[in-house]
Order: sequence, then structure tokens, then C-alpha cells
Amino acid sequence: MRNLYLAQQEANQWYEQVYQDPDTVPRDDSDTTSTGRPGPQTGLLSIVMPVWTGGEITKQALQAILDHTHRPLEIIIIDNGSDMKVRVAIDDFLRLHPAIARVIHNETNRGYPAACNQGLQVSQGRYLVVMNNDVLVTPYWASRMMAAFPLDAGIGAVGPRTNYVYSAQLVQDCDYNVSTLGAWAEDWHAVHAGTLRTTTRLISFLMMISREMLDRIGGFDPVFGLGNYDDDDYCLRARLAGYQLLIADDVFVHHYGSVSFNKNLAAFSGLLGKNREVFAAKWGIDLQCPSEQVISLDRAQNNLYIPLQMSEALSGYKNE
Repeated sequence: MRNLYLAQQEANQWYEQVYQDPDTVPRDDSDTTSTGRPGPQTGLLSIVMPVWTGGEITKQALQAILDHTHRPLEIIIIDNGSDMKVRVAIDDFLRLHPAIARVIHNETNRGYPAACNQGLQVSQGRYLVVMNNDVLVTPYWASRMMAAFPLDAGIGAVGPRTNYVYSAQLVQDCDYNVSTLGAWAEDWHAVHAGTLRTTTRLISFLMMISREMLDRIGGFDPVFGLGNYDDDDYCLRARLAGYQLLIADDVFVHHYGSVSFNKNLAAFSGLLGKNREVFAAKWGIDLQCPSEQVISLDRAQNNLYIPLQMSEALSGYKNE
């Protein structure tokens, strides 16, 4: 599996190096060539980015995508009730990049799960990314992550490593700054090239999802409000539907972390505790039990699909 993963990465990286626009490189979205060797994955990549605060960081995040994503691409920004400075930054990006960018404006903050669903609902890509606006991607990040999907039809989502996250995706003691991030990430890849591992949980600071899995289990559950535990819920539903979740150990991105909540950590802590209870109540589980016990629960299959339309997604909770 490692050799095929590396070969697929190599093909994808070659594609990025020669890519100019959709008319110059054939876009047949094939994963293998007629010789049986991996061919580049040329399908459209859809990036969904909810934005609430952090105008300057959002600019950095969007610029990093432009700098390090050379393939058919659409960027769907959800302005989630942001202030005027952030809205101006978003609209400036749309004006400069109308061919690849679109913006959905919400008058109020609808929460991270609902905003992701808004973007996913209008996305056209075969490969789907939901990501925070405080993440800086690195060279070949998308090409390397998507190379995992042809390995097994049961792979539903892939996540990278990062410097700031409370999960197995964390890399401790990172020795870089923003100006040296790209080189550091390339050195990281050289050491860990071809390393993939299964996990029970991916965090949605940046998560790549297959179109097939989105069609099977839908979007994030908006019952989790502003966010927290929505990605735990999504990963549990994915696993109950039979999909694998993978960590791409050879892909590293920078995450500033908690930009939206840094000014009010008490509110963040309260939301975390509340949504932990919502998650436990939804699935009828004891959060202290091992994940193997959680995943073996006999839950009704109709709990797995969450419609992307918010009103439909919440309709099942009206009488609870």
C-alpha cells in the first residue's frame, strides 16, 4: 500500500508542476493510466471555508491555498456573520479570483457545522475539503492527501498532521515560523513519506472527504451549534457506515488554533461541555467507554445521514 500511495503522490505532484489551467492538461479524473500505473487525480477540488473572525489570518489562509494548490479548484467561503473588515477581505478575494471563488453571506453566525454544510451543498468537486480560516496549507498538501483515496474504496476521509490540535494529528515541538513553514513541511514529508494510519477520529480544522462518503452520510450535524463535537459525530457516523478514516502522517499544515474563541475561553469551555453532553445524548453512550464499544453500538441506520439543508437536518430534533 505504501508504494502505491507514494506512486500516486508522485503522479499528482507531476500534475501540479505542469498544470496551468483546465484547458492545458486533460481532466478525465482518472486514478490509473492504461498501463496500470497510477495516473494523476485531476478531478475538481472543492474547499469549503467558514469565516467568522480574523480578517488578516483569513487572507493568509487563502493566499497559502493559491500558492500551494495547482489543480482544478473552487474555494467556497461562507461569511458567517463576520464584521465589516472581514467581509471586505472576503469580497476583495472574490473580486481578484472570480473564476475559482464564491462567497455565501450569512447575516448571523450559523455555526461551523451549518456553514460547512452550506458550502458542501453547492460544491461541485470530487474531492471535498472543509477547513478553518486559520490554517496555512503547504506544498502539495492536497495532491498528497487525495492520493490515499484510490488505495481503497472504503476510505472516506483523510486528515493531515499539524502543530495545534487535541488529537493524534498533533506534532509536538515544531521548529519553524510562518516564513519557513513550507521548507519545514517538505522536510517533514521527506522523513515520513508514504506513511498512512487508520484512526477513529479526525478533526475538521482540515479534513478531506470523498464525494462518495458525503453522498452516503451527508453533512455535519447543526445540532452542535457553533461547533465542537460535530467532527466527532461525523467521524462516528462515517465509521458506522463502514468507512475508514486515515491520518496522512506525511502531510503537515500550520494551524493557528482557537482564533474565534481566544478572547472568550470561558465561553469555549462551556460550549465544549454542552456539546459533549449533546453528543452523548444523541448516541446514548457513556463517553468514558473505549471507542471500540462506541463503534459497536447498534444504532439505527437513519441516524447516519444528515441533510445539507439546515431546516431538514434539524427537523428530526423538533419533537425531542
